[in-house]
Amino acid sequence: MMQEKLVRISGFAMSRPVAVIFALIYVFQSATIFYLLTEKYESDKLIRFQQSRIEQLEEKLKILNVIQDFQMGMRPSEIGRLANVVYEESEKYGYDPLLLLALINVESSFRKGQVSHMGAMGLMQMKPSVGSAVADRSGIDWYNRSMLFNPEYNVRLGSRYLFELVLKFGDVKAAITAYNIGETRLRNIQRLKKDPPKIYLAKVMKKYRELKDKYDI
Repeated sequence: MMQEKLVRISGFAMSRPVAVIFALIYVFQSATIFYLLTEKYESDKLIRFQQSRIEQLEEKLKILNVIQDFQMGMRPSEIGRLANVVYEESEKYGYDPLLLLALINVESSFRKGQVSHMGAMGLMQMKPSVGSAVADRSGIDWYNRSMLFNPEYNVRLGSRYLFELVLKFGDVKAAITAYNIGETRLRNIQRLKKDPPKIYLAKVMKKYRELKDKYDI
């Protein structure tokens, strides 16, 4: 009788049919483990995505609540669109949206048609000359100064301008001060090693803390 040929696998000698069975079991187990790991990865990925969506909706709802509580003269559709813009701009430039909302509150009290005695317009009180320059540098359409009365457009320009100031001064608080008194004036104050005005910054930070206490829960 012909002796059955042996196959050596991992130090063990076994017949070829048995070796084939072991190989098939190994392949099946490997495929099962791969499938389970893939399923777990996809499941974890879906959970992370859903959690991210929940966090986004919670953040947008918080912004919406602030605007609804403080706005004057806005239609419901404008409030919703503005909430989205505040969220998007805050994400884009790394702001806490409540800080941006505090700045808007101090600048205009959320009156979209506000005009200052210096000619600054809209929610973030942009001067037309500044708004036009920011729009040109940023590739944002600019037709005329009346666009600054559009809440969404105004906040996009104002957020961009504040970001430019953060980059120039390397500090958010200095940028907020420059937003109020102007970049050139703050540069001159710094060059003379004097202290910049603190009243405006204090107002913004006070309103920011109030918003944090009330809405950031």
